[in-house]
Amino acid sequence: MGIQRGDVLLLWECGDSKLHFESPVDFYRTQGHMVTCAGPSQVEGLRGSEHHTWALGRGDWGISVQPNFIDSLQSKYDEGLSLFTKHMYPSALDCWHELANQAPPSWLQPWLSLRAAEFFAEARVWQRADVNYQKAADLASEARGGGSLVLAEILYAWGEAFWQRSDWEQAERRYRKALAEVERYGDVQQIGKMLNCLGSVALNQGDLDDADQYFRRNVAITESFGPSLNLAANFAELGTVAMYRGDLAAAEEYYRRDLAMTTKLAPRSSDLAVTYNNFGMLLERRRDLVRAEQYLRKALLIALLVDPNGKSPGMALRKALLIALLVDPNGKSPGMVLGNLGSIMRDSGQLVR
Repeated sequence: MGIQRGDVLLLWECGDSKLHFESPVDFYRTQGHMVTCAGPSQVEGLRGSEHHTWALGRGDWGISVQPNFIDSLQSKYDEGLSLFTKHMYPSALDCWHELANQAPPSWLQPWLSLRAAEFFAEARVWQRADVNYQKAADLASEARGGGSLVLAEILYAWGEAFWQRSDWEQAERRYRKALAEVERYGDVQQIGKMLNCLGSVALNQGDLDDADQYFRRNVAITESFGPSLNLAANFAELGTVAMYRGDLAAAEEYYRRDLAMTTKLAPRSSDLAVTYNNFGMLLERRRDLVRAEQYLRKALLIALLVDPNGKSPGMALRKALLIALLVDPNGKSPGMVLGNLGSIMRDSGQLVR
């Protein structure tokens, strides 16, 4: 019988990449959240007290993170979690501080600080989020003698928080530090992830040369694992760099590679809607509004299928723009909508990440 929810994962091996799960969770549990496995993988772990090895084919697998608490500590963690969700921050922090003092593993304190930071970031209480990200990073450095994959994950999360504030300089600093940590461990997939983040920052800063360099390095890594949605997204990013440079022929070639791979791997997904959006932007730059509208209609159709209620801000924005185009296809609004589509979608972070 294959891997099941509740199994504890200790090692994930995919191609030449090996990932030993350590703090901030020490163990991972499958939880039902879907992620894409780029290639055939082997996972070692525990089911109860027995050691197991599972073979995973290429595809989507549900991996999520939670610490393995004994029951008495689990209830204290759940209590703090409930207080955070109710925005009762002082009580939640006190609860988790008490939990950290009760639990011996050194990974728990940085992990709880990271979780607290993420709650503050979600509530956009940025000053308190930064305080807790810094605390988590300091604790992780102390626990692992100055650096670890844990620290890399904390720095990445902190970089994402600065990304949300469009503070590209601070985001870049965290991503660079995270990249240095994962390079020490030779975690190829995490290296690619950090390169992609740095490329996205460079693109938002208008540094097309650096963006191109980062994205190309990421493609070289991602291609080694075979076709995947990550690789398709990498092609799209290179296409966007080429488009901003004015090389529309190169941009179209990259977008076509993205389209072919995404259509095969995820034909009814928001990824494909973004791909069609990219083509719409490209064709608008060529002033080919008829074909641009065709691609945007396809994007709208997928958007309606994937998120019919428009709850996702990015998806809602996309649908609003496309509906505006379709309402007045022969008037002035199509050109206006298409003309503003690129800048609006870049501002929303939907096309460059």
